[in-house]
Amino acid sequence: MKLTQYVNAMHLLEGRSTRVLSDPWVTFGGISRTNLYNFPEHDLTPAEIAAIKPDFIYITHTHYDHLCPETMALFDSNTPVLVADYPRNNFTERAVKRLGFRDVRVVPSKEGLRLNGDDHVWIEPAAIYSDVDSMALFKIDGQTFFNGNDCRFEEAQALRFRDIAQGALDVGLLPVAGSGPYPMFYENLSPKERRETSEAKIKEYFGDFVRWITGLRPRHVVPFAPGAMSGGPRALRYDNCGMGTAIDAVAYARRFVEVDPIYLSCRNSRDFVTGVTTGVYRGGGFPEHWDYVEKIAAKRTIFDENGDFYVAPWARVDLTRLLELARATQVKWQDIRGIKSDWVYFIDIGEATLFRISLEDNTVSRVAEAAITDAKHEIFRMPYGLLLGLLTRHFNWSNVKTQYVRFFRRPNEFCVDLHVLMSHLHV
Repeated sequence: MKLTQYVNAMHLLEGRSTRVLSDPWVTFGGISRTNLYNFPEHDLTPAEIAAIKPDFIYITHTHYDHLCPETMALFDSNTPVLVADYPRNNFTERAVKRLGFRDVRVVPSKEGLRLNGDDHVWIEPAAIYSDVDSMALFKIDGQTFFNGNDCRFEEAQALRFRDIAQGALDVGLLPVAGSGPYPMFYENLSPKERRETSEAKIKEYFGDFVRWITGLRPRHVVPFAPGAMSGGPRALRYDNCGMGTAIDAVAYARRFVEVDPIYLSCRNSRDFVTGVTTGVYRGGGFPEHWDYVEKIAAKRTIFDENGDFYVAPWARVDLTRLLELARATQVKWQDIRGIKSDWVYFIDIGEATLFRISLEDNTVSRVAEAAITDAKHEIFRMPYGLLLGLLTRHFNWSNVKTQYVRFFRRPNEFCVDLHVLMSHLHV
């Protein structure tokens, strides 16, 4: 069994009979239509990626840095695509089918799915954020390989996968960090608070990394850190992104457990039969690659003037009615999920007043920011074109909030229900 790393969560698992490529996403030539860019810089080409020709593609979830339409277009549309069996709403299955792939296989959580020869895969929705993410265990050439992509640790789920592997997990690709807009794009935090919160977030994920190791007990550990960053001036905020490096995570973990890591970066491979690792590891965090960060910071987005989704001020209309219709859709999903909350959110698109929406009713109103009196609220600041795209389903909240939205919340508490419901704010 051989593992080759490309960028972010994209890697190739090869056995004698089965070759599985996970989460294909490459920004070729430093060009991105989603304002997410691979990190660090690389020189992969479309021809090199198309030449992989995998037997299967595994898509963990639909975030742009895991499911990229441009990268997926490089593969034969008859290639079987493996996705989790999300019981409530299988966004991932539908998203892959919309890209034209004809053989999308929803993998049953318990019995899994046979691949080529005697190879097998088991995929489960993540216990934490179960509508969004998934993790998988592959048995290839008799060896077991766990792909945790960027899932949070949950003990019962880890124990289930260890039971499937019959207590002999060979390789664990284990996350050491998770990307997201907090704390770097939260304006309610002072620079000092952002820095302190970023450090606390890093330690929180490092703790998860230790728990993954002790819960799964893999013979080999491949530490995985997200390799994505937002373009435009917001790239300069990544010094407070809250994402640690694989090397730092291992140093932290060694205070608690024994770990002999295998470090892999772009084009690095590990042959688990011979034990040989090829390629030069290129890790490090954002300070070590600051020249590239500054290059990405100069990029323009589709919402900037002359961008594909830029709407000139003279062409803008009042979006209140569209928001009322979208809130009605959101209320339906709020009822389905049984969400009851007294949180209020505001949408700021640069106008004199903000849109006010409360999770306690279905009304949409306008209010000046200085006049906000709601005790629990969050403000989402975004381009007009982005709000229009969210309402018309051109975009999904979870796929755009890190790249384009600025936040302010009081108190500084994460209302997960509010952010989940934002994915249902559409007509």
